[in-house]
Amino acid sequence: MNYPGAVITIILLFLSVCAQAQTRGKKDYWPLWTYNQKNIRVHGISVGLGFENPEKRASATNGIRMELIGWGVAIPLMSQAPSIVRDSADSAPVSERINGLSLSASGTACECTVNGINVGLIGHINYQVNGVTASAFANAARIHNGVQLALIANNARIHNGIQVAFIANESLQTKGLQIGAFNTTKKLRGVQLGLWNVNDRRKLPLINWNFR
Repeated sequence: MNYPGAVITIILLFLSVCAQAQTRGKKDYWPLWTYNQKNIRVHGISVGLGFENPEKRASATNGIRMELIGWGVAIPLMSQAPSIVRDSADSAPVSERINGLSLSASGTACECTVNGINVGLIGHINYQVNGVTASAFANAARIHNGVQLALIANNARIHNGIQVAFIANESLQTKGLQIGAFNTTKKLRGVQLGLWNVNDRRKLPLINWNFR
């Protein structure tokens, strides 16, 4: 076998793939890079502090995204749900996509879409999560498909799946199950379990439901 020729061929193919990726407007990095640059894809582990301005970042992580600090420290100071959840109009374009595992020391707050597992100590605010979100304080998302887990509260504009919190779960539209002391949704297709449950059909203690 012509080993030098094979090596040269592999190198040329690699360079060709890199060139094609960059011509599409995004640069690819392996296996470790920062996520706070514009128009990049990180395949492996992406790292950042979590305080960077995420607007129009248009980056993606395929693997593990790690925030060393994160914006979760500010979530307990909020007096109401963030605008990303409350606003009826479409928000800004998604600034970042995480396919895999998103880890943050305090929690993530960004116009991000997470496909996988989203874990932080205090809380999260995301555009969309398809998978599992877990924190010790609270979670909020415009769209959440999967499981939201928090010790205090969960909030989503549209939620499909399960919300579990000791204190409160709230959504505009829920398809699935809410479990907490106080559960509220304006449009339910599923079941609520808690001390007080409110949906578009009725208000009941212990258990409430609507399948229409």
